[in-house]
Amino acid sequence: MKKFLIVLLACLAFLLFQACFCNDLMRFITGVSPLASDYTGQWHSKVACEENEDEPYRWGVDLKEDDSGAVTGTIYFHDCPGGGAVTYSVKGQHEEGVTPLVLLGTRIDGRYILYMNSPETQVFEIMKGAAPQPNFTD
Repeated sequence: MKKFLIVLLACLAFLLFQACFCNDLMRFITGVSPLASDYTGQWHSKVACEENEDEPYRWGVDLKEDDSGAVTGTIYFHDCPGGGAVTYSVKGQHEEGVTPLVLLGTRIDGRYILYMNSPETQVFEIMKGAAPQPNFTD
Protein backbone atom coordinates (compact mmCIF):
# COMPACT_ATOMS: atom_id res chain seq x y z
CA MET A 1 0.00 0.00 0.00
CA LYS A 2 2.85 2.37 0.86
CA LYS A 3 4.48 1.74 -2.54
CA PHE A 4 1.17 2.42 -4.28
CA LEU A 5 0.77 5.78 -2.50
CA ILE A 6 4.31 6.82 -3.40
CA VAL A 7 3.70 5.99 -7.08
CA LEU A 8 0.36 7.80 -6.99
CA LEU A 9 1.94 10.92 -5.44
CA ALA A 10 4.76 10.82 -8.00
CA CYS A 11 2.21 10.64 -10.84
CA LEU A 12 0.21 13.53 -9.40
CA ALA A 13 3.38 15.61 -8.98
CA PHE A 14 4.36 14.89 -12.58
CA LEU A 15 0.91 15.91 -13.88
CA LEU A 16 1.03 19.12 -11.82
CA PHE A 17 4.49 19.88 -13.23
CA GLN A 18 3.25 19.32 -16.78
CA ALA A 19 0.18 21.49 -16.29
CA CYS A 20 2.12 24.36 -14.74
CA PHE A 21 5.53 24.42 -16.37
CA CYS A 22 5.83 22.38 -19.57
CA ASN A 23 4.46 25.05 -21.91
CA ASP A 24 6.92 27.64 -20.54
CA LEU A 25 9.78 25.14 -20.48
CA MET A 26 9.20 24.08 -24.09
CA ARG A 27 8.97 27.73 -25.20
CA PHE A 28 12.28 28.47 -23.38
CA ILE A 29 14.12 25.49 -24.89
CA THR A 30 12.75 25.47 -28.46
CA GLY A 31 11.17 28.88 -29.00
CA VAL A 32 7.92 27.08 -29.89
CA SER A 33 4.82 27.55 -27.76
CA PRO A 34 2.63 24.41 -27.88
CA LEU A 35 -0.32 26.12 -26.18
CA ALA A 36 -0.18 29.75 -27.27
CA SER A 37 -2.70 32.03 -25.60
CA ASP A 38 -2.40 34.55 -28.45
CA TYR A 39 -1.01 34.01 -31.95
CA THR A 40 -0.28 37.68 -32.66
CA GLY A 41 3.30 38.05 -33.83
CA GLN A 42 5.92 37.53 -36.49
CA TRP A 43 8.44 34.71 -36.76
CA HIS A 44 10.54 33.20 -39.53
CA SER A 45 13.09 30.56 -40.44
CA LYS A 46 16.61 30.76 -39.10
CA VAL A 47 17.92 30.39 -42.66
CA ALA A 48 18.14 33.73 -44.44
CA CYS A 49 18.10 34.17 -48.20
CA GLU A 50 20.96 36.10 -49.76
CA GLU A 51 18.69 38.04 -52.09
CA ASN A 52 17.46 41.26 -50.49
CA GLU A 53 13.78 40.92 -51.32
CA ASP A 54 10.36 41.07 -49.72
CA GLU A 55 10.90 37.51 -48.45
CA PRO A 56 14.27 37.63 -46.65
CA TYR A 57 13.91 34.14 -45.10
CA ARG A 58 12.91 30.67 -46.34
CA TRP A 59 9.51 31.13 -44.67
CA GLY A 60 7.79 33.76 -42.55
CA VAL A 61 4.59 34.03 -40.53
CA ASP A 62 2.83 37.32 -39.63
CA LEU A 63 -0.41 36.91 -37.65
CA LYS A 64 -2.84 39.07 -35.70
CA GLU A 65 -5.46 37.73 -33.31
CA ASP A 66 -8.42 39.85 -32.19
CA ASP A 67 -10.35 39.64 -28.92
CA SER A 68 -12.79 37.09 -30.35
CA GLY A 69 -9.96 34.70 -31.32
CA ALA A 70 -10.16 35.41 -35.06
CA VAL A 71 -6.67 35.07 -36.56
CA THR A 72 -5.64 36.74 -39.84
CA GLY A 73 -2.33 37.37 -41.54
CA THR A 74 0.14 36.13 -44.11
CA ILE A 75 2.50 33.21 -44.57
CA TYR A 76 5.25 33.32 -47.19
CA PHE A 77 7.71 30.80 -48.56
CA HIS A 78 10.90 31.64 -50.50
CA ASP A 79 12.70 28.80 -52.26
CA CYS A 80 15.97 30.68 -52.48
CA PRO A 81 18.10 30.90 -54.41
CA GLY A 82 16.15 31.15 -57.63
CA GLY A 83 13.24 28.80 -56.92
CA GLY A 84 10.58 31.45 -56.55
CA ALA A 85 8.24 32.50 -53.77
CA VAL A 86 4.60 32.32 -52.75
CA THR A 87 2.53 34.30 -50.24
CA TYR A 88 -0.76 33.22 -48.68
CA SER A 89 -3.37 35.32 -46.93
CA VAL A 90 -4.58 33.21 -44.00
CA LYS A 91 -7.51 33.24 -41.61
CA GLY A 92 -8.96 31.02 -38.93
CA GLN A 93 -10.28 30.82 -35.38
CA HIS A 94 -8.11 30.21 -32.32
CA GLU A 95 -9.85 27.94 -29.83
CA GLU A 96 -8.21 28.16 -26.39
CA GLY A 97 -6.29 25.01 -25.50
CA VAL A 98 -6.49 23.51 -29.01
CA THR A 99 -3.22 22.96 -30.81
CA PRO A 100 -2.14 23.30 -33.55
CA LEU A 101 -3.92 26.38 -34.86
CA VAL A 102 -5.52 25.58 -38.23
CA LEU A 103 -5.66 28.37 -40.83
CA LEU A 104 -7.08 28.44 -44.35
CA GLY A 105 -4.74 30.14 -46.81
CA THR A 106 -5.46 31.71 -50.19
CA ARG A 107 -2.53 32.29 -52.55
CA ILE A 108 -2.20 36.05 -53.16
CA ASP A 109 1.27 36.61 -54.61
CA GLY A 110 4.41 34.91 -55.79
CA ARG A 111 6.74 34.18 -58.67
CA TYR A 112 8.46 31.47 -60.65
CA ILE A 113 8.46 27.74 -59.92
CA LEU A 114 7.27 27.81 -56.31
CA TYR A 115 4.28 30.00 -57.21
CA MET A 116 3.32 27.84 -60.20
CA ASN A 117 3.57 24.61 -58.18
CA SER A 118 1.70 25.82 -55.09
CA PRO A 119 -2.05 25.28 -54.58
CA GLU A 120 -4.46 28.22 -54.80
CA THR A 121 -5.83 27.33 -51.36
CA GLN A 122 -4.06 25.50 -48.56
CA VAL A 123 -4.83 24.47 -44.97
CA PHE A 124 -1.91 25.29 -42.65
CA GLU A 125 -1.19 24.03 -39.15
CA ILE A 126 0.55 26.58 -36.93
CA MET A 127 2.54 26.26 -33.72
CA LYS A 128 3.69 29.68 -32.52
CA GLY A 129 7.38 30.12 -33.30
CA ALA A 130 7.62 27.07 -35.59
CA ALA A 131 7.50 26.61 -39.36
CA PRO A 132 4.01 26.42 -40.84
CA GLN A 133 2.93 22.96 -41.96
CA PRO A 134 3.07 22.13 -44.75
CA ASN A 135 6.35 23.92 -45.33
CA PHE A 136 6.83 24.45 -49.07
CA THR A 137 10.57 25.06 -48.69
CA ASP A 138 11.49 21.75 -47.00
